[in-house]
Amino acid sequence: MFDSEISLNYKNFIRTKALLAFQEGLFDLEALKGLEPSNISTSALSYLLFSQGKLPKSEIELIIKKDIESKSKFIRWSIYDSGLEEISQKEIADIESGLELASNCIPQLSLIQDSLLEHIEIVPREGRFESFSDPQRFTSIFLKNTRKNDIRWGEILSHELSHQYFFAVTSANPVFRSEKLKNMHFSQIRKVQRPLIGVLHGVVAEATMVKYYENLLKSPGLFEAEQISFVESRYQELKSLFEREFYPLKDNIVEINDPYLNLLFDSFY
Repeated sequence: MFDSEISLNYKNFIRTKALLAFQEGLFDLEALKGLEPSNISTSALSYLLFSQGKLPKSEIELIIKKDIESKSKFIRWSIYDSGLEEISQKEIADIESGLELASNCIPQLSLIQDSLLEHIEIVPREGRFESFSDPQRFTSIFLKNTRKNDIRWGEILSHELSHQYFFAVTSANPVFRSEKLKNMHFSQIRKVQRPLIGVLHGVVAEATMVKYYENLLKSPGLFEAEQISFVESRYQELKSLFEREFYPLKDNIVEINDPYLNLLFDSFY
């Protein structure tokens, strides 16, 4: 129950719109001259498309060059260093193991990964959040290298992959053209007022993490026996957070009517 066409269509939309804009002369960037479109990642194109006039030309060029360099080194998707934070091969392996664990626990995440994920970028450790996704760099996930084990990386990547899918869903679903999504709503998780669309993003990500740990507990062969107490306590902690945010928003979730999200939320009704 995962509509890969939603993801692929949105990815193709980003690529097509950005490349047409480039061909029409809306962008004049040295970094793109003489390059084949297939060598420019979706994350670079989406950043280029949505950042017209918002960033200095040199910054956009650097981002595109980084993506192109990364794409030449990896076949399917890549983890690469922003140049500001060191990462070892062991730490890359831990992140890869976490991604595999997430896909084992929620098979739909494997499909989301295949259709959407192009880059995992390691960024400096300053700032509040340990990971983030940005619709202006669609198909890229940004992680702080906080040296977690594979279980915690699986949690974090489950969270971020759900954001990537929700970016695509919100672009394709007419429900998200509603003005009410701009209305401010109190987030039980962050304890601040946020636009409703932001709160919905949080609910989708929380539901994915809860489902990840729920399924992990059903598959004890996926983790070491001494980790069981952590897995159980983390599951209960995230479930409690999710329920406080979810139940006031149930009607908004139902209204979305996406096959993957319906499957994800079904057990919570």
